[in-house]
Amino acid sequence: MRIALFIIAVVLSSLPELMGQELEVDSAGIDSIPVATEVENKGLSEELAFSSYLVSNDLYDEAELVLLKLEQSEDLSDIERDSINFLLGSLHYYRQEFIEAVTHFKAVNHAGILQLKGDFMRAMCEIEMNQLDSAKHTLESLNLESNSNLKEFKAFMLEGVALLRRDYAGFDSLRNASVYTNYMYRSEHANFEAYYDEMSKYKRKSPFLAGLISAIIPGLGKFYAGYRGLPFGTMFMTIPLAAMAVEGLIIGGLLSPPFLAFGAVFSVFYIGAIWGSVLSVNALEQEIYAQFDHNIRFDMHVPLRRIL
Repeated sequence: MRIALFIIAVVLSSLPELMGQELEVDSAGIDSIPVATEVENKGLSEELAFSSYLVSNDLYDEAELVLLKLEQSEDLSDIERDSINFLLGSLHYYRQEFIEAVTHFKAVNHAGILQLKGDFMRAMCEIEMNQLDSAKHTLESLNLESNSNLKEFKAFMLEGVALLRRDYAGFDSLRNASVYTNYMYRSEHANFEAYYDEMSKYKRKSPFLAGLISAIIPGLGKFYAGYRGLPFGTMFMTIPLAAMAVEGLIIGGLLSPPFLAFGAVFSVFYIGAIWGSVLSVNALEQEIYAQFDHNIRFDMHVPLRRIL
């Protein structure tokens, strides 16, 4: 099986040469030449082409074995070592091993298209690890003044970081300064606009008010916080307990066993309803922003994979 895949990868890497044509730069402005064809050693180029093929087909363990073996080769040129590190960083990224991925992307440190790709991928790893200040610094340090397409993509990535950092003023400044025309992330940018509108208009509920409402009508504070089903369950549990405790008090007095028993259970549920309503405000807010963050990261990942 591996031999067949190797033959396919070698043939694919040789097509431009056989056809007498040069590979072109894609519309996003990132060099579309496969990593493996950028090295001088023909045998190593074929091995890297095979590794790139494995990574693109999600065969990460197999690719890692090949690349780690290549990494031990002597007399590797800068571009060859950069190619190996870029592919190792890529497979760690796709396996969500972001610390290892960052280490390899940082090792792609010779000026050129691979370093540019590595810096974009490193920023995405830092975003996934919630190191948003580092990701912002990584992206802002990219000098892309001579490439309008990549400058536009950099602004798109910085917009995503601004939303994740809840920096709405920064997002607004970036979107006003950029015009997004590239189809590869046009729809994702439209999603960013929608997230911005929803997040910037979100009004945080008051935990104190939620607790106060539940003190008056147990459980209703959760309805105020935003939970629609839970309040009524709490209400239906506490009100009958209160009624039975009152009945025990009227019939048997303060020291009657029914009043003490039902009163104690009611007190537990009543205090729990108040405290639960207070906590529910923060809990729901965290759920809302966690969903936003997931969607933002996904909308950054998809065009990144299309382009790189």
